Amino acid sequence: LVVQSFTEEGTIAAATKKLPFLKDAGIDVVLMSPIVEMDRNPDPASWSPRQRACGVNSPLNPWRISDFYKIDPVFGTADDFKAFVAEAHRLGMKACAEIAFNLIGSSAKFVEGHPDSVLKDDKGRNRFLKSYSAFLRPNHSDPWMRDYFLKNYAWYFDTFDVDGFRYDYCDGLPADFR
Repeated sequence: LVVQSFTEEGTIAAATKKLPFLKDAGIDVVLMSPIVEMDRNPDPASWSPRQRACGVNSPLNPWRISDFYKIDPVFGTADDFKAFVAEAHRLGMKACAEIAFNLIGSSAKFVEGHPDSVLKDDKGRNRFLKSYSAFLRPNHSDPWMRDYFLKNYAWYFDTFDVDGFRYDYCDGLPADFR
C-alpha cells in the first residue's frame, strides 16, 4: 500500500488503524511501499519525468531514496512501522516492505562518503539509470555498496520483523540480490 494515498493523513500510524479493514476484506499480506528517507534535492532536474509532469512541484518521491536506513518523517517513525508490522501479525497477516535499491536520489547522503557506490561515466561523473534519468545508478560490484544493501535486508528483518520484500526495478539488480 502507498501510505500517502491509502490514508488521508499519509502516515504509517494512520495505515495501521486501517489494517482491520484490510483483514476483514480478506487480505492476508500487506506490502508497504518505500517509507525510507526521500531525497529532498529541490532542483527539478533531479526529479523523475513523471514527478516533474505531475505539477505538484515537490522534491518528495518515495522511490527517490536518500537513506535506506531511516524512516522518512513525512510517513512517521521507526516505532510507527514496528507497530504496523506488529498489528499486521496480531491480525494474522504478513507484512512486507518494498525496497528500491536501484532508485537512489541525486543527493543521497551515503554517496558523498562512498563515491564508488554509484557508477561513473568515462569522465568520472555519476551515471544515471536510463529508464529513470534522475536516479543515480548503484555500483553493485562495489564491496561497500553490496554490504550496505545486504545489511539493509537484515535491518528490515531485525528492526521491524517484516516477512518479506518486493523489489522495485528488480531487473536492475544482480541475481544474488533477488
